[in-house]
Amino acid sequence: MIQRDSLARLTLDTLPFNIAVLDEEGTILFTNRAWNEFAGVGPHSRDELVGVNYFEQTDTDADKYAAQAMEGLMTVIEGKREIFTLEYPCHSPDERRWFLMRAAPLPDHDEGSVVVAHIDITQRKLAELRAREKRRELEHLMDRIDGLVENVMESVLQADSRREVEQTVCDRLFAVEPYVCAWVSRVDLRTDTLTPAAAACEAFPEGTELALGTDDPVVRAAETGEPQVIQDTTDATLVDVHRTTLLDDPGAIAAFPLVYGETSYGVLTVAATELDAFDERELAVLNVLARAASTAINAIEGRRILTTDSVVEVELAITDEGLFFGD
Repeated sequence: MIQRDSLARLTLDTLPFNIAVLDEEGTILFTNRAWNEFAGVGPHSRDELVGVNYFEQTDTDADKYAAQAMEGLMTVIEGKREIFTLEYPCHSPDERRWFLMRAAPLPDHDEGSVVVAHIDITQRKLAELRAREKRRELEHLMDRIDGLVENVMESVLQADSRREVEQTVCDRLFAVEPYVCAWVSRVDLRTDTLTPAAAACEAFPEGTELALGTDDPVVRAAETGEPQVIQDTTDATLVDVHRTTLLDDPGAIAAFPLVYGETSYGVLTVAATELDAFDERELAVLNVLARAASTAINAIEGRRILTTDSVVEVELAITDEGLFFGD
């Protein structure tokens, strides 16, 4: 019997759970090493807590979790419940902690009435909190994106001019956090530059032009017809106009070509003062908005051509007989 008791004690001491055995009055009959260490009892004073009344040491008036624990323990001791569990916070000045309390009755032939275990579930709770925060961020993002799509689509479809489409898209994007600037640039073939046509921004230099052929995300979007994204502008090669729109702070920039079929109408650029501001979902939505703006501009330009009262006649004179179409 002594050997069996010693083995049981050694086994309980190896467990990373705080375990105590109480009698029906709440008096502590046994505590394992983890319980003693948590209570600040030294290894040579392991019986220091034996005889202490667990119920009397618990302040049920100041702590709602303590009250719930006492109520649950009594239901187990009185035989009204086989197992009682309770998750509760137990934060210290240095760290946030959570525990799972589990109470179960002992067989009648064993000394004691109930065994109580407190299991550290901090890592699980922290993971749950992180997952919950990510879910809230996603819900916030989706709400923001849904509202953005609805506002932009409705406004763009009601616009009467290309200029109105461009300015409307910029205004709607600028009103959404964390965007600090949105602008549309058009290609000027006479000067081989990208020239701002509309902008909504906290700080946007007027008359800014970007030379084609330079290593710039907006220029690359215009020349390749593909969206360009810089999630961290800290060490990126950017012209001064982009530094200005970001208020000289690190951030992110995304540029989307305004293309309908084979026709290019320029580039829509969005700047944000947050690193990694554009995740895959947001980039997909912004690309859709750019395509919607391109479609609206194409429709407006097509309507303008069909309803114009002016006619432009172009006459070409080819003097080089070597050209294959000269004849």
